[in-house]
Amino acid sequence: MKLVGAMIVSVCLSGCGDFPGAPSAPPPPSTPSVPSTPTPPVPPPPTGATSAPEGSEWMAVPAQLQYGTYYAGPGAGCQFSTMGGTILLSEPAAQAVAVLPEIAGSNVLGYNDACGAWTQDPVVPPEGTIPPGMWLVSQLTPGRYVSTIGDRLDCQRRLYTLSTTPGVGGLQASGTATAPPNAVASLTLGASTTYTAFWTPQACGTWTREP
Repeated sequence: MKLVGAMIVSVCLSGCGDFPGAPSAPPPPSTPSVPSTPTPPVPPPPTGATSAPEGSEWMAVPAQLQYGTYYAGPGAGCQFSTMGGTILLSEPAAQAVAVLPEIAGSNVLGYNDACGAWTQDPVVPPEGTIPPGMWLVSQLTPGRYVSTIGDRLDCQRRLYTLSTTPGVGGLQASGTATAPPNAVASLTLGASTTYTAFWTPQACGTWTREP
């Protein structure tokens, strides 16, 4: 009898988990998926107009006026500023130019009603000449220019450079030049010049490029 009891115990220990209908282990809980956060669309930068009307205005850039180069045919007393400084044009001129570069801080164009309207259409000077006004050097043909009345003491021509300093912007005066009396004034503009613009008043007359 003791032997039979041992055999029953042995069979039960080796097969107790194999009975039909025995419960299986529950599956591990699933991790809920986290919905991805949608990336909001980047709004396009504000863009304003490509011209500024006549009058006395402050135009925000680029919300009201796009970056770029603007031209006007100013009358006497035209005064305009592009953040960094004010340029006073005390007389009528063929052209004035305001440069609004895409840099931090160059965010306004201010001008008075003597400047007239500003557009992106430059005046084309007659071939080989520089009439009174403010001109981009890139508008002018490289060469040596002379003016027969440029020896006047009030012929205060001025060269400008384009500043890229944040908070400044626009054309910045680089210096003036006055010809000595009783001399023919000369000006040399090269293709590799570092200057951006050239201002010449009516006292200098019209500059003519030498052959």
